[in-house]
Amino acid sequence: MQGKYIAIEGPDGSGNTTLSRGIVQELEQKDVPVIWTNEPSSRPIGRLIRQCLSHEVSVDLSAMLYLFVADRVDHYKKVVQPALEEGRVVVTDRSLISTFCYQTLIHAWYFIQELHKEVTIPDLVIVLEVPLAVAEARRQGREKVELYERKPTQEAVASNYRAVGNMLPQYPIVYLNGDRSKQAVLDDAIRLINDKFQLLR
Repeated sequence: MQGKYIAIEGPDGSGNTTLSRGIVQELEQKDVPVIWTNEPSSRPIGRLIRQCLSHEVSVDLSAMLYLFVADRVDHYKKVVQPALEEGRVVVTDRSLISTFCYQTLIHAWYFIQELHKEVTIPDLVIVLEVPLAVAEARRQGREKVELYERKPTQEAVASNYRAVGNMLPQYPIVYLNGDRSKQAVLDDAIRLINDKFQLLR
């Protein structure tokens, strides 16, 4: 049986990493075969992207889109697809939706769509919505400010996340209120996933 591919999304500080890991832990406890992964990936192109995000390596901002797409293709072929073929649930912290919401600050929507023509769409995308002030307060606890984490950029990114469901109606995007306790958000996410895939008996 083919596995399910689930992406957790949102602006920086929305809680996507916490939620994605929480979902994996919850499914593991229910004996559901599952793996956690993330984008940028831990593979070679993904590691280069992380160096760019942390300002260790400098590239032109317009080149970042191509790095993200290359990493996504490699990550899917080497990590996601094999797990899905084994019947596992794959929960990814970020996906191609992040690229639409971040890279449209520089590139056109239609151009990004063209680059993703052969990229596999997740079976479910959960986008966390939090007030800008909440996300900003969460980011302030971090040691370093990464490439896209400055306030004006994040305001534009948050606007794109609010629009992406309408801009990409063919994508299975569901919005979830992330401005609540971690457990409340996790409970709702598990409910959404189980309603769609009936993973828990």
